[in-house]
Amino acid sequence: MSDPYDLLLIGGTLVNPATGIHQPMDVGVTSGRIAQIAPSLAQESAKKILDVHGGYVTPGLIDFHVHSYCGVNPYGFNADPICLASGVTTAVDAGSSGAVNFLGFKKLVHEQSRVRMLAFVALAQHRVLNDPGELENLKFGDPDGAAQRVDDARNIGVGIKVRLHKKAVGDNGREALRMAVRTGEACKAPVMVHIGNTAISMEEIVDTLRPGDVVTHCYTPQQPAIVDEKTPASDSSP
Repeated sequence: MSDPYDLLLIGGTLVNPATGIHQPMDVGVTSGRIAQIAPSLAQESAKKILDVHGGYVTPGLIDFHVHSYCGVNPYGFNADPICLASGVTTAVDAGSSGAVNFLGFKKLVHEQSRVRMLAFVALAQHRVLNDPGELENLKFGDPDGAAQRVDDARNIGVGIKVRLHKKAVGDNGREALRMAVRTGEACKAPVMVHIGNTAISMEEIVDTLRPGDVVTHCYTPQQPAIVDEKTPASDSSP
């Protein structure tokens, strides 16, 4: 007989995109790790049973864009309660810290959170600002510092973030985008570009980016966007 499960989930629909599973399965957990998955597992070997009929069982979800530097970033919040209640076990902060305060993010957010908290490091040295915008003056960009932060903490820093809307960069969108891409190349990491009310076109933005780079807020109604009033609701073309 196998060791008893600490937790047995029964009756749920298991959804695992990595393996292609999408069907009713029981899941046995031992010492915090998945021990066995099968259509039916023996319940007498479980210390605790959770009946999840009618629900879905998934791997931990990833939220790819949060602002979790609470008290420092203007959009910051304590992500743990919302993420954990939503099944999110990994979250990626989108530029709440720059080269100047990334170490604070590491200590106060990454090391304190129950959720695994990763980060795109802002090209702007002090992170996202609103008034004035963080890159209205390009002297506030710190490409070397941002690249170094990613290089020094690959387990936390996953890329470079730049906001291109006019409030953030004024007339410097083109230069800020190119600077961000050069920074991503320097640290061999992707770039996340915030769009919306942006002076340069979507075509120029995506032509400047590299494979693996990210356009965030791409469904914004602010221009440029990838959808507009003329975009059909559905398209059956290949």
